[in-house]
Amino acid sequence: MSELTELLAIVGAIAVVIIWVTGVIKIIHWITNK
Repeated sequence: MSELTELLAIVGAIAVVIIWVTGVIKIIHWITNK
């Protein structure tokens, strides 16, 4: 179970980073288009 838990934690962390980066890119585009 520990391996599965670690895998889920890694996948979750990657998903959070992708969402955060996407949000930052959208904000930058919104600022530059203003």
